[in-house]
Amino acid sequence: MEKEHRDIAIRQPRWLILVLVTFATGVASGFGGMTLALLLHLVQHIAYGHGLHTIVGRVSFLEEVTAASDLRRFLALCACGAVAGTGWWLLYRFGAPLVSIRQAVQKGARMPFWATLTHAILQIVTVGLGSPHWPRSCVLVPI
Repeated sequence: MEKEHRDIAIRQPRWLILVLVTFATGVASGFGGMTLALLLHLVQHIAYGHGLHTIVGRVSFLEEVTAASDLRRFLALCACGAVAGTGWWLLYRFGAPLVSIRQAVQKGARMPFWATLTHAILQIVTVGLGSPHWPRSCVLVPI
């Protein structure tokens, strides 16, 4: 009888810990997502010449690109190519081999933290600079 009572006492804190860890993971993921979204907007605002006071405003990427001069759009795309080429060359040359999400889930492979984080940030920065991940009409809008 005493052993059953002791097992119940051990299980209750595990349930509470699971709830707390789940809550903390959700909060940390939310803050991480907000940080990455702000990084995207920061890159867009710097590349296309808008002030930082509108970084969390309601100006769309299309409106920013349309308002930018032809030279500024050209230079932003050149910077995008330079950042993408240099960044991914350095990542693949000196970083740990990347592991896809599919490999991590199906085969249990471990995703290298720093290489994966660098890869994700490079994607965000190049999209903010006008990478072709966006529809073409958003990148080269005639004025």
